[in-house]
Amino acid sequence: MKMNLIRKAGFLLVCATMVAAGNGTAQNVQRTSQGIKCATQGMDVNIEFYSPSIVRVYKPPSQKSCNKESQVIVKTPETTPVSFGEKGKNVTLSSRLIQVEVNPETGGIHFFDSSGQRLLTDKDYGTQFTPFNDAGVPSFNVRQAFLLDKDEVIYGLGQQQTGKVNQRNQKLFLRNQNMSICIPFIHSIKGYALYWDNYSPTTFLDNPQETSFDSEVGDCADYYFIYGGNADGVIAGVRDLTGQAPLYPLWTLGFWQCRERYKSPDELCEVVDKYRELKVPLDGIIQDWQYWGCNENWNSMKFQNPRYINKMGDPEYMKFLPNGEDRNANYGTPRIKSPKEMIDYVHKQNAHIMISVWASFGPWTEMYQKMDSLKALLHFETWPPKAGVKPYDPFNPTARNMYWAEMKKNIFDLGMDGWWLDSTEPDHLEIKDKDFDTPHLSGFIPQSAQRFSFDVQQGCIRTSTCHHFRQTGIPAHTFVFPRTATLCVTFMERRCSLYLGSDEETTSGRTKLLTMRHTILEYRPGRLLRMEI
Repeated sequence: MKMNLIRKAGFLLVCATMVAAGNGTAQNVQRTSQGIKCATQGMDVNIEFYSPSIVRVYKPPSQKSCNKESQVIVKTPETTPVSFGEKGKNVTLSSRLIQVEVNPETGGIHFFDSSGQRLLTDKDYGTQFTPFNDAGVPSFNVRQAFLLDKDEVIYGLGQQQTGKVNQRNQKLFLRNQNMSICIPFIHSIKGYALYWDNYSPTTFLDNPQETSFDSEVGDCADYYFIYGGNADGVIAGVRDLTGQAPLYPLWTLGFWQCRERYKSPDELCEVVDKYRELKVPLDGIIQDWQYWGCNENWNSMKFQNPRYINKMGDPEYMKFLPNGEDRNANYGTPRIKSPKEMIDYVHKQNAHIMISVWASFGPWTEMYQKMDSLKALLHFETWPPKAGVKPYDPFNPTARNMYWAEMKKNIFDLGMDGWWLDSTEPDHLEIKDKDFDTPHLSGFIPQSAQRFSFDVQQGCIRTSTCHHFRQTGIPAHTFVFPRTATLCVTFMERRCSLYLGSDEETTSGRTKLLTMRHTILEYRPGRLLRMEI
């Protein structure tokens, strides 16, 4: 009896560590509960089903420990029946929706639908790691190549100013900047999508030979294959992978009014009055920049512009008058004399108000001093130039808590309805090589450049709604409108968010079309006209 148990245990061990014993190649493949792993071409290839329609492929260099924690993916693998087999020298693993075929010699991976129709190929010898010194930290340039059908159409990659919808046959440098929102995600008309989970600047290349993602910094190649059969199915898979987006408050889906900026509470409130007089529906109005005053006082998160606090002519506050404004202008006695009055007036007119805040601070601000003492400023040139303004380090949770606390105390508690998060890339001017050696709490700039927007938004979304809001009793659904999104920015827990995208800009005036989307992946976005009156 004891000998039989030993034999059975030995048999089970062999089955667990080899997909099949009859093939020499396959003996190097170890079977896991919902996938396989093998060592080939100087890397460890890990393939795991997250669901019947989602597969993760994860490849660190051999003998390199890499415990990556995704900042985008919230899903953990669900129990998924997987069948295993062989096809010649290749190993196969299948769910009820996807078949995956792996070549253990070359590292090539083929994806098929349940009927055997080829969807995508991870190219033989297509994964490359080139050693890279990331500001003194050993790392790699990581490149992954795929093969697509010749006439296959793919969408995605964020908001690119190329005038193209089909992303084939071009080279794009994916690094977030104003009006260029970069998301390493492609969606094929064949009913699948691929998300390349890397946060460093990445070059996307598609030509007749291959389609590739080439990231400047990484410890592994890591991507998710999502099969939906059609666009709706793919979007459902992305929502499953990155988290479900709540429904926006209905007032956010109406007409919003904004201009380059309003220069006083009276000016803003008069615009609301005009809409009501004309009986044109208006749901919201946006207070853009310089309510704080001059560039040196950039984003103080306080109303210090003397025109907003009825302090024109007061020497203590005139120093904050925005650059270029006439110090001797006579505006008369204001009707609305404080930010609180302005917000309350908008609410009495049955409208909502949103305000612009930035991810940077001028040298006159208290926040600049606090962040500097925390070593939470990033020292490179940002907007506005030559004013001493510095972005803060949103990767630092203490800095994020400070950011939210200041917003709440000086703005939110006045009754503000939402946040217009500006410069969440952030703006990076006069770029120098040494800028990319700038350290932050999570490493260095190249490694996490594309995460900046995500972490900034955590500063006033995840921080506020999931912790501070619960402590203070503030309703959990705040409304946030960031300039730049990541794949998951509209899926973060228990809050409502849009991203700002200037898809079209006219050559005259400042009239723009802004895109409102539950996620950057949807194809029929509702459009919101931003106009200046």
